[in-house]
Amino acid sequence: LAAQTAQIGVATSNLYPAFSLTGSFTLTGMEFRDLGDLSSRAYSFGPGFRWNLFSGNQFRSLVQAEEARTAQLWAAYESTVLRAVEEVENAMVGMAQQRQRLEALTRSVAAAEESVELLNALYANGLTDFENVLVTQRALFVQQDRLTVSRSQLLEQAIALYKALGGGWNFEN
Repeated sequence: LAAQTAQIGVATSNLYPAFSLTGSFTLTGMEFRDLGDLSSRAYSFGPGFRWNLFSGNQFRSLVQAEEARTAQLWAAYESTVLRAVEEVENAMVGMAQQRQRLEALTRSVAAAEESVELLNALYANGLTDFENVLVTQRALFVQQDRLTVSRSQLLEQAIALYKALGGGWNFEN
């Protein structure tokens, strides 16, 4: 985008006159020993002037074309930035939601563990049958499995956030 913006200036410069100063210095002689004489030296210099007076509309069109290319690149740049911001926001929201789910599942596992302990005590005292203990243990295993999956999904969201932010930095220092 910066290089394309500079092209507008290059195209605009063609609308203005260009001045130059050129010169040359030569040594001429029929023989090698004549090169040191004043008569063997020649020089010339003079100003130069160039102006595309009759091509002004053509160069104005080139300026407009460069401005259009710049506008196109600006739109692409803006789109890229907005997409990057969207990726970061999505990763942050996903991570926050996964944290909430993880906290709820942690509480659920704790409650299921307490239920298993209570039913084991009831079964040991003969106040309930073993089927209730098995059903409660199965519920505990399901909740523990969900908790493990939630932890891995939280790590995936953290990786997505790291990636959306550009990643590549070093935390060892």
